[in-house]
Amino acid sequence: MTEERKQELRQLLEEAMGSLVIRYRFGGPSIPVDVYRKYLQEHWTYYGIDFLSSASSFDFAPDIADVPTKSNLLDYIRRELALFINRGTTPDLDCIQTASYFIQSDSTHEDRLYKYASRSSLPLFIVMERLLEITLVRGIEAAVSFFDQCSRPEGTHAFLRDVGLLEGVKLETEVEVFEGVRLVPLPSSEISREVEQCLFRFPIHVLNDQVDSLFEKTLLVIDQPGFSMLCKASEEAIQNGTRIDDLPFQVEVHKVKFPNVDAVNSFQTLFCQALSLVCDSPVKLFIGIYSLEEDKSFDLPHGGISMRRRGNPLGTPTEVKEAEIDKAKCLYDSLCRNSDIKEKLQIPIDRWIQSKTPQDPKDKIIDLGIALEALYVTSKNHISRKLCYRASWYLAENAAHQKDLETEFEAIYDYRSAVIHNRELKDEVLVGEQPVPISEFIENAQDLCRQSIIKIMEDGEFPNWNSLRQDSVVRWASS
Repeated sequence: MTEERKQELRQLLEEAMGSLVIRYRFGGPSIPVDVYRKYLQEHWTYYGIDFLSSASSFDFAPDIADVPTKSNLLDYIRRELALFINRGTTPDLDCIQTASYFIQSDSTHEDRLYKYASRSSLPLFIVMERLLEITLVRGIEAAVSFFDQCSRPEGTHAFLRDVGLLEGVKLETEVEVFEGVRLVPLPSSEISREVEQCLFRFPIHVLNDQVDSLFEKTLLVIDQPGFSMLCKASEEAIQNGTRIDDLPFQVEVHKVKFPNVDAVNSFQTLFCQALSLVCDSPVKLFIGIYSLEEDKSFDLPHGGISMRRRGNPLGTPTEVKEAEIDKAKCLYDSLCRNSDIKEKLQIPIDRWIQSKTPQDPKDKIIDLGIALEALYVTSKNHISRKLCYRASWYLAENAAHQKDLETEFEAIYDYRSAVIHNRELKDEVLVGEQPVPISEFIENAQDLCRQSIIKIMEDGEFPNWNSLRQDSVVRWASS
């Protein structure tokens, strides 16, 4: 675009803002422009999430009340995007084709393109609406810059964010875990409630508990490089797997910590495990979506992304601060450094996390039994004796402590066996000769399991059970 053409677009957008209205796309009430601006700011800030409803319930869009101004802006868009337009039977049906791509590193560390989204029939009025939204939230200059970049053959560089709903933790402020990876606390519902108050004429059944399901939740956001472009009608779209170096134009590639989907998935799994261990409570990633930068692509859903949590709730989230996140990073790094330990600890960690979720005490002790066997038992022979002796030897600080721990592990294994074999269970468990309430007993078992996992991670290895001395008294005497 020439500077003259940019100035023309600035003037058109300024005139459009003078008669801007926000309409419900399928008829019904409009909402105040200021309310819609705050609504857009919120769900753009939080990666396209719609805190109000599912996207189909409230599909609002900006419009221009002054007909000549609207016609002039559409004509401008049509002229500037002439190379990309698929002609319809009438100007109202003219469309463009769009495509957005991930840039990911393959096994040979070459950057390749993988399609995220494409639309072969995006009407020009949608292009106008995106320009109006960007102008409303970011200003006229941002909208002009966006349109200028989109009209070029090479398109626009855009981050595609992998956004997961993390349940089990809450934060006061955003925390950067690594460069391009951050934890983002979700806000309270004031803005969405303000929008809802404008919708009193809608039937109540279209309202839902979207806000309540997201309150006090946390997002795990991971940047991935990509770009968006408009496709000429005469050209084929770029194929999946195309090398960056084979493109007829240059594409900016930002280096990121996790360069492909496999690396992202691995990090999400291991970091949630590490965060669970640090917080001593379950942390799980329930939902994942992809979100584009709002002012870099037309491939965005109108009305935001619905992100309701699915699955059983984890209970009250644990508040974490940057110090706890730093500890989780250390545990994550320890898992990454040793692939053998990482593999062997997956069952113990997953079962320990499951034991911390709301469920019947019987199920908790079964999960803990599986976790402890995976940690301490290497063969089918003498399982009970091996588990109790090895675990107490590994965690003990001295001979007396080992004896006490061995008594505890014997009680854990006996209770787990009673559950599995459906024997009669009492409200208390005998640990040696001491009766312990079930809830306290399970908490102690969970703590011993967690101590075992963390110690192995910090040691960087499993003990060599084959060289373990059978006489613990000799061990403590020689230390």
